[in-house]
Amino acid sequence: MGATGGMVDTPKLLDRRYINRGTWIYLTGLLVRLGARIPLLFIAGRAYGPALYGEFMIAAGLAETAAAIATLGFKRTLFTFMNEEAAEEAGRAVRHSLALGLGLGCVFSGILMLLAPILAPLFGVPEAADRIAVFAWIVPVIVATEILLTATFFNRRLRYDVWARCVAEPGTQTVVAGAFYMLGLIQVGLLASYAAALTAACLTALWGYNEQFGLKSLWGRIEAARVVDMTRRSASTGAFDILSMLMSRIDMFVVGHFFSAQGVGLYGMAQQFLTLPDKVGKSFAPVVMPVLSQALHEGDLKRARSALAAMAPRQAALEGILVLAFVAFGGFLLKFFGGDQFEAAAPVLAILAVGVLVNDIFSIAGLPLVVARPMVNPGAGIVTLLAYLAAIAVIEDSYGIEGVAVISVVAALIGNLWRVQACYQVLFPADGVAPPAVKSPAE
Repeated sequence: MGATGGMVDTPKLLDRRYINRGTWIYLTGLLVRLGARIPLLFIAGRAYGPALYGEFMIAAGLAETAAAIATLGFKRTLFTFMNEEAAEEAGRAVRHSLALGLGLGCVFSGILMLLAPILAPLFGVPEAADRIAVFAWIVPVIVATEILLTATFFNRRLRYDVWARCVAEPGTQTVVAGAFYMLGLIQVGLLASYAAALTAACLTALWGYNEQFGLKSLWGRIEAARVVDMTRRSASTGAFDILSMLMSRIDMFVVGHFFSAQGVGLYGMAQQFLTLPDKVGKSFAPVVMPVLSQALHEGDLKRARSALAAMAPRQAALEGILVLAFVAFGGFLLKFFGGDQFEAAAPVLAILAVGVLVNDIFSIAGLPLVVARPMVNPGAGIVTLLAYLAAIAVIEDSYGIEGVAVISVVAALIGNLWRVQACYQVLFPADGVAPPAVKSPAE
């Protein structure tokens, strides 16, 4: 019994230790990130103001949406491709995904540059067309960062992601934004600071990858058949990521279209406060995903359920504390950091804070589906988008930016409930046997 029991229990114990360790590492990193972002909120709110901040949010949203398309879901599926390679050849999967992602990233950078004169007026920032066109070059940098940081999780090394996203990125943005303001370059300060921050994060990701796999693994022959196969198998997850990114940014586009750059600035500042709880929620996925992917690949549903059970209460507790603070003191925080103009966004902050907590908890159900039922996540994303667009078409601008916030929360909840029922079918099959799709995710 001892040997058998040891073989059964050891993976679960190791999983829980890894998840516990990852939780505290990320919590520490998020506190560091918060320390770096506090002065950034002061600078963005009080020095640049709502209009310029709104312009920045629109430009960043366009670039990040283009990058999500170019990444093609590899930040979720790369683990599967690396697991299929021999240990010493794990870099081969990274090389192919990076080649494809960077190629698509350059294409979408070009498209964004060409469409900037059309998109800028459409989203309420016509004077920013030239700046958006120049900023578009950052798309391949975002793609490279996502893929390289995902690869560093393969060996369950968390520190590189913490350094990139919690130290290099926010720290660089704060310093550069402050420097540009003091130089009087306020028209381009926020965009330049974000570009510098993303570049710093990419260089950190490259350092982390080199530490684990060596840069030589990124050089070699690119096999067309391998690229086509990875594209085919990652496409459904990529569609889900694109829809998720679009849903996280669509509020900015809608507010800009119906209202103004200043409205986008108010709404965007409220969203910035939600960066911390949102990052708490998203930080658990890369910690748990290697465990979950391996368990589902082996058809071990009990281990998969255990991993999710270890994740959910930690995420809910950490996010809940932050959300409660934002609901209770949102007006004070907005005024303190951004100035009197931003206090009007307090209702938006309260609505979105509650929505982030509820939807992040339900969205946990989407993690097993990446491996087990890859078509469900994009399907749920489409349901969310359709619900959102239908509500916007009816309400339009009559309920203000608060109405946009309510629509966003409810639409996301509809999509997440769709995922929950699919996740239950996967983890608790009627016959108690793992479905074939779980055992062979590559098929």
